[in-house]
Amino acid sequence: MLCFLGVLPRTLNAGHQESTDHIVYFTSIDSRLVPPLVARAHGLPRGQRYLTVSVTVQRKESLEAIPAVVTGHTTNLLAQQIPLKFKEVRERDALYYLATHIADQQDTHQYQLKVEPLDASQETGPADKSSPSMPIDVTFHYRYFTGHETIVPATPR
Repeated sequence: MLCFLGVLPRTLNAGHQESTDHIVYFTSIDSRLVPPLVARAHGLPRGQRYLTVSVTVQRKESLEAIPAVVTGHTTNLLAQQIPLKFKEVRERDALYYLATHIADQQDTHQYQLKVEPLDASQETGPADKSSPSMPIDVTFHYRYFTGHETIVPATPR
């Protein structure tokens, strides 16, 4: 199975957000760009009416992808809030999270995500209460036009 992140077009705009110890990479794309094998393996719909959100978390120090808990929602121009259910995808050395939702063409979505990196100690046992990883709030806008996708970071309020 091909690594999903490696097959994204180079012209696709994506964003990132940094915390003290982690970098979160995120994008929203036309679901038809998700390889069929990846979509089928993880129960993700593909088609003209779907967008897929992709999130990857890395440690700053090593640039190693690490597990995380990713939650959030998107809101469209009609103020309809759509919850996102992220699924973990592990392929070879890649680790990322995908969520798919219905979207109308020529619509704008505002994404609000909470990303909680899981350190190795948290992955195998109880969290270390003295140094938990702080959740990273990610907010971005995405204008969906078939063939002309654009991602825009949210402006601080």
